Amino acid sequence: RRSSDLGAYCNLGRLAQSTPDADDVAPLSDAEAEVVNRALASLKARYPDAHRAIVARYVEGAYDSRGVARRCGFSQTAAKVFLREGHAFLDGVIK
Repeated sequence: RRSSDLGAYCNLGRLAQSTPDADDVAPLSDAEAEVVNRALASLKARYPDAHRAIVARYVEGAYDSRGVARRCGFSQTAAKVFLREGHAFLDGVIK
């Protein structure tokens, strides 16, 4: 058994490697991450339901609108609307 100072050890080989999805988040610099953080804070203040949907999708890992709806307690149609609303808001604020 490995010593505890090495932390968690997992040897899954090729199973641990995943291919990125089309909408995966790209690596960000600190300055870019700060801009995104401010945009998310303003989204949360103005559109809290859209913020919950975006966080469920990208932070909590809900794969689609059905997963977002289940995690947030929305209908699937409302989840799609909130995701679209959140994407549009963030796109406008960040660009």
